[in-house]
Formats: sequence, structure tokens, C-alpha cells
Amino acid sequence: MGKRGWNQEPREELGSEKVLGFYGHHPTRPFCEFSNFYWHDFEFTLPEFARRQGFDSVVRCETSEKAIMLTKAALMGDLNTFIEIKASHDPSSTKALGRRVKPFDARLWDDRVQEVAFQVVLQKFASSELLKEKLLSTGDKIIAEAAPNDRIWGIGMDCSDPRLQDPAQWQGQNILGSALMRARTDLRSRADAKASVVIDLDADEDTEVKPGDQLEGATSRPLGRRWGGGAVTLTKRSDGKSQ
Repeated sequence: MGKRGWNQEPREELGSEKVLGFYGHHPTRPFCEFSNFYWHDFEFTLPEFARRQGFDSVVRCETSEKAIMLTKAALMGDLNTFIEIKASHDPSSTKALGRRVKPFDARLWDDRVQEVAFQVVLQKFASSELLKEKLLSTGDKIIAEAAPNDRIWGIGMDCSDPRLQDPAQWQGQNILGSALMRARTDLRSRADAKASVVIDLDADEDTEVKPGDQLEGATSRPLGRRWGGGAVTLTKRSDGKSQ
């Protein structure tokens, strides 16, 4: 997206085809939110492997293109270009700055680019319920960036090409599409995990709530007692405590 205020409710209808192709960030384009040029402000934390002393590890980004190029500059240790990218607000200019990163280690970038793409896309879509729901709405579709001139991030062909539906005939790596599908799986797993632990507060036996535990949806009530009516979800944090 290239302008502020383009965030919209999901509107596209999914067809019966197994591959969902998208291209472009203009709001008239189907699934424009998937584009790296789509305008959506989010706080981006650089992957741990790309963090360097003297480089900001958290940056506010208007597009995922900016987050990608910031990571590229940090990974290569190019502080000057990192600062320029941070100050850039136009995705085309940001992309051009990313091409100027030096010294550039192609092997290192090739080793890390798929993880970079995943981390960027995951943080972008996790930052917005609208974007998350848009991505999850694609179900199990194969997602492909139908960029005819991009054989790295895209598939090297456009949406009108009949070969779109046959990944074996793609002319590109589809790094962006793969990252979107991986992020979709991650976000779906998070949602499923959150929904899987449910306490029925209408049960005959008292529900044990340990001191310090916090029940989602009932934080204003005293802990350690039962409340009437409905079910409350109890999610587990990585440290084993409830939240």
C-alpha cells in the first residue's frame, strides 16, 4: 500500500482454484495487503541473527519492504544505509536503498532471506486483526506472488497465466508467497492453542485457580473464585503460567 488509510475489511471472494495469485499494492488489487509495498504501520523487531551493535533493533515500519531492507542492511553491517532506509517512507525508494547495501554477501543473504521474509510477514500480520483475518481467510490455498518480473520473491508470471495453477511450472522461487503461507500456519496455530484451553465456569466442581493466575475476560474479578455464566478462555504463557 502506498497511502495511509487504505486498511480495509476483507472483501475478496475465494475461487475454487488451489493457487491464490496476487500482485500489486493498490487497493483495487485483490489481496493487495499481501504486497510488501502495502502501507501498514507496524513495529518491527529485527531477527536476532541480524542485530548488530549500534543498529536499532526495533523500528517503526510503514511497509514490509522497509522491514526487509532494514534487516538486509543490518545483516551486512551497513549502518549508513540502515539509517537512510529508516528515514525512507516510500517503498520504491526503500527498495532502491536496499540494493545499495555494501559490502553485500550474496551467500549470507541467500541463506537468510527466507527466514527474513517469514519474520517480517509474521510481525506485519500479527500486528493487525484485519490483516490476520485476511491471511487466515485464504484457508489452505497455495499463495503465490504473481510478479512477472520477479523470479525470487515472486513466481515470474502474472495472474492471467494458466501455469499459475501448477507450481511445477512456476518460473520463480515465490519467497513472499511461501512466507505468507508459513505465517498463516503460525498464526492459525496460535489461535487454535488459545481456543483449546477453556474453563467451563458452570461445572459442578470448583475450578482451581492458583494465585497469580489471570483469566482472560475476567480480569476485574478477584482471582481464586468461581464466577457464574459462560466459559472463559485460559491461555498458557511460555513460562507455564496462565494469562
